[in-house]
Amino acid sequence: MPARITWLISAALVTGLFISTCTPQPAAEVPPDRKDRPAPEVLPQVGTMLKDVMAYIGAHHPDAAPLIPDDPRWQETAATKAPGYSSVTYSAGGWRVTIGHAMTPELTYEVKAEYADGKIVWVGTIKDGTITEESYSSR
Repeated sequence: MPARITWLISAALVTGLFISTCTPQPAAEVPPDRKDRPAPEVLPQVGTMLKDVMAYIGAHHPDAAPLIPDDPRWQETAATKAPGYSSVTYSAGGWRVTIGHAMTPELTYEVKAEYADGKIVWVGTIKDGTITEESYSSR
Protein backbone atom coordinates (compact mmCIF):
# COMPACT_ATOMS: atom_id res chain seq x y z
CA MET A 1 0.00 0.00 0.00
CA PRO A 2 2.76 2.54 0.78
CA ALA A 3 4.32 1.98 -2.66
CA ARG A 4 0.94 2.62 -4.30
CA ILE A 5 0.50 5.87 -2.30
CA THR A 6 4.01 7.00 -3.26
CA TRP A 7 3.25 6.24 -6.90
CA LEU A 8 -0.07 8.16 -6.75
CA ILE A 9 1.61 11.16 -5.12
CA SER A 10 4.38 11.13 -7.74
CA ALA A 11 1.84 10.83 -10.56
CA ALA A 12 -0.20 13.70 -9.11
CA LEU A 13 2.89 15.93 -8.82
CA VAL A 14 4.02 15.21 -12.39
CA THR A 15 0.48 15.78 -13.74
CA GLY A 16 0.18 19.05 -11.81
CA LEU A 17 3.55 20.23 -13.09
CA PHE A 18 2.62 19.33 -16.67
CA ILE A 19 -0.75 21.07 -16.48
CA SER A 20 0.69 24.22 -14.90
CA THR A 21 3.37 24.56 -17.60
CA CYS A 22 0.89 23.98 -20.44
CA THR A 23 -1.83 26.27 -19.12
CA PRO A 24 -1.77 29.71 -20.72
CA GLN A 25 -0.62 32.33 -18.26
CA PRO A 26 -2.11 35.83 -18.19
CA ALA A 27 -0.13 38.39 -20.16
CA ALA A 28 2.11 40.69 -18.19
CA GLU A 29 0.42 43.97 -17.42
CA VAL A 30 1.64 47.09 -19.17
CA PRO A 31 2.95 49.55 -16.58
CA PRO A 32 0.49 52.46 -16.12
CA ASP A 33 2.99 55.07 -17.33
CA ARG A 34 3.35 53.27 -20.70
CA LYS A 35 -0.32 52.61 -21.51
CA ASP A 36 -1.03 56.07 -22.94
CA ARG A 37 2.29 56.46 -24.75
CA PRO A 38 2.18 55.92 -28.51
CA ALA A 39 4.94 53.91 -30.13
CA PRO A 40 8.06 56.01 -30.63
CA GLU A 41 7.94 55.70 -34.41
CA VAL A 42 4.56 57.50 -34.45
CA LEU A 43 6.06 60.77 -33.19
CA PRO A 44 7.95 63.05 -35.59
CA GLN A 45 11.56 63.86 -34.82
CA VAL A 46 11.45 66.34 -31.92
CA GLY A 47 14.58 68.11 -33.15
CA THR A 48 12.91 68.72 -36.51
CA MET A 49 9.78 70.09 -34.84
CA LEU A 50 11.83 72.49 -32.71
CA LYS A 51 13.87 73.61 -35.71
CA ASP A 52 10.76 74.12 -37.86
CA VAL A 53 8.92 76.11 -35.17
CA MET A 54 11.89 78.39 -34.57
CA ALA A 55 12.34 78.90 -38.34
CA TYR A 56 8.64 79.76 -38.64
CA ILE A 57 8.85 82.30 -35.81
CA GLY A 58 11.98 83.87 -37.31
CA ALA A 59 10.47 84.08 -40.80
CA HIS A 60 7.15 85.59 -39.67
CA HIS A 61 8.31 87.84 -36.83
CA PRO A 62 11.35 90.00 -37.65
CA ASP A 63 11.59 91.22 -34.04
CA ALA A 64 12.14 87.61 -32.89
CA ALA A 65 14.56 86.55 -35.65
CA PRO A 66 17.75 88.03 -34.08
CA LEU A 67 16.92 86.30 -30.77
CA ILE A 68 16.84 82.80 -32.26
CA PRO A 69 20.19 81.00 -31.94
CA ASP A 70 21.70 79.53 -35.12
CA ASP A 71 22.38 76.10 -33.64
CA PRO A 72 20.53 75.75 -30.34
CA ARG A 73 21.41 72.86 -28.03
CA TRP A 74 17.94 71.89 -26.82
CA GLN A 75 17.63 70.23 -23.44
CA GLU A 76 14.52 68.61 -22.04
CA THR A 77 13.62 70.58 -18.92
CA ALA A 78 10.17 69.25 -18.00
CA ALA A 79 7.72 66.52 -18.94
CA THR A 80 4.06 66.25 -18.02
CA LYS A 81 1.85 63.20 -18.36
CA ALA A 82 -1.82 63.36 -17.57
CA PRO A 83 -4.56 60.93 -18.57
CA GLY A 84 -4.96 61.44 -22.30
CA TYR A 85 -2.33 64.19 -22.70
CA SER A 86 1.42 64.58 -22.53
CA SER A 87 3.87 67.42 -23.08
CA VAL A 88 7.60 68.01 -22.99
CA THR A 89 9.41 71.32 -22.51
CA TYR A 90 12.77 72.03 -24.12
CA SER A 91 15.07 74.99 -23.42
CA ALA A 92 17.94 76.60 -25.33
CA GLY A 93 19.32 80.11 -25.88
CA GLY A 94 16.76 81.86 -23.69
CA TRP A 95 13.85 80.04 -25.35
CA ARG A 96 11.48 77.57 -23.71
CA VAL A 97 9.37 75.49 -26.10
CA THR A 98 6.62 73.17 -24.90
CA ILE A 99 5.24 70.56 -27.30
CA GLY A 100 2.15 68.66 -26.20
CA HIS A 101 -0.50 66.44 -27.69
CA ALA A 102 -3.66 64.62 -26.76
CA MET A 103 -3.59 60.85 -27.02
CA THR A 104 -5.79 60.55 -30.09
CA PRO A 105 -5.36 58.72 -33.39
CA GLU A 106 -5.07 62.03 -35.26
CA LEU A 107 -2.10 63.86 -33.74
CA THR A 108 -2.14 67.63 -33.52
CA TYR A 109 0.79 69.03 -31.57
CA GLU A 110 0.18 72.12 -29.47
CA VAL A 111 3.29 74.30 -29.27
CA LYS A 112 4.14 77.24 -27.05
CA ALA A 113 7.46 79.03 -27.51
CA GLU A 114 8.53 81.68 -24.99
CA TYR A 115 11.59 83.87 -24.96
CA ALA A 116 12.96 85.49 -21.78
CA ASP A 117 10.04 84.43 -19.56
CA GLY A 118 7.35 86.00 -21.69
CA LYS A 119 9.13 88.78 -23.59
CA ILE A 120 7.97 86.88 -26.69
CA VAL A 121 5.20 84.29 -26.65
CA TRP A 122 4.25 82.30 -29.74
CA VAL A 123 1.44 79.72 -29.70
CA GLY A 124 0.58 77.41 -32.56
CA THR A 125 -0.04 73.87 -33.72
CA ILE A 126 1.65 71.31 -35.93
CA LYS A 127 -0.50 68.84 -37.82
CA ASP A 128 0.83 66.61 -40.57
CA GLY A 129 3.96 68.77 -40.70
CA THR A 130 2.03 72.01 -41.21
CA ILE A 131 2.62 74.80 -38.69
CA THR A 132 -0.32 77.05 -37.87
CA GLU A 133 0.12 80.16 -35.76
CA GLU A 134 -2.60 80.86 -33.22
CA SER A 135 -1.11 83.87 -31.44
CA TYR A 136 2.04 85.95 -31.08
CA SER A 137 2.92 88.67 -28.60
CA SER A 138 6.07 90.58 -27.75
CA ARG A 139 6.73 93.24 -25.16
